[in-house]
Formats: sequence, C-alpha cells, structure tokens
Amino acid sequence: GNAIEFPARAVCTCCVKRDMEYQGSYPGLADRGTGWQNRYQSSNTTGLSTGMCIVCREASANTVCQPCGHLLVCFRCSLKYALADGSGIHPDTRCPCCKQSVKNFQRVFTQSPANQTRHSEGSRPSSRFWG
Repeated sequence: GNAIEFPARAVCTCCVKRDMEYQGSYPGLADRGTGWQNRYQSSNTTGLSTGMCIVCREASANTVCQPCGHLLVCFRCSLKYALADGSGIHPDTRCPCCKQSVKNFQRVFTQSPANQTRHSEGSRPSSRFWG
C-alpha cells in the first residue's frame, strides 16, 4: 500500500541524491554508467564526495548512522549526540533520513579523487595491501 511505499521512496530519494553527489565529484565516473546513474541525473549536485553535513552545513558528511547506514553528518556533529560520560549516544537519537533509532555512529574515510582516478585507470594497487 501507499503507507509503506512513501517512507521507502523518501529514503531512496535521500540515498539517490547522496549517490549522485558522490558520482558528480569524480569526473568521468558517472559517464561510465549507462544504467541507473543516467535515470537519476541531478542538475544541482554539490560536487562533494559525500554531501554536506545536514547539521552544520560546513563540513562533508563522514559519519554513518548505525545500523541504517545513512551517511549524513560530520564526525564533529556526531559528537553532539554523545552522552556526557562518553558511554554511548543519547537513546532518543534517530536517523534524520529514515527515523530509525541510531545505536552508534561510525566515522568513514573515503578515497581521494586522485586515488579513485588512478585505480579506475587500471593501475595495480600496492602489493603490501593486497598480497
């Protein structure tokens, strides 16, 4: 029914917008895809690899809400939800995208555009990492 469909569509729209911002930040990456990337092309991407933090709007989002996995806030802003004693986050914290209860935040580290380009052009990764 429509009651179930609407929240799923809202979450998907959020994720598609973030993904298009990611694709738009690496020239040539979106050009390779002929599938869903072309169907969801956005004319107002920010050019940031992860989009802006939805709390401060100053830093790139680099911290994932868990368990839902939405990448919406920066590490600094995620600390605003920490309990004073450092034992966890406030129990009422919810993901702003899907409204699921957030149990933890996990900082993520993305690949730089230079590394993305180098690896996409077929250079072999260092053997010290890949054995």
